[in-house]
Amino acid sequence: MKTVNQLILDCVAKVLRINETTDAQISISVTGHINALECDGYKHGYYKGTKKSINGETYYESDYSPLKDFPCGWIRLNTEDTESQLRALLESLNTLEKELLTKEAK
Repeated sequence: MKTVNQLILDCVAKVLRINETTDAQISISVTGHINALECDGYKHGYYKGTKKSINGETYYESDYSPLKDFPCGWIRLNTEDTESQLRALLESLNTLEKELLTKEAK
């Protein structure tokens, strides 16, 4: 569990750094009642996302969903695959950060 906790902290720190150093608005949360972690957001900010309209209400569709292929779209924190899934999320966040910083440098 110690490694899982550290990986969660690493992912949270990476999201905070991405949000502070780029225009991205990525959210990450741990949901206690189902013991799971969720992560998604907007690579270039909420208002630069793709607009969707449902029943007359407009919202912006998330363009960063690294957990979309996971069951229910989140990482369960109490399974034998938790550590590898968190490592995959951290790698995805590292890739996103590099992509965003490279685009901003140009």
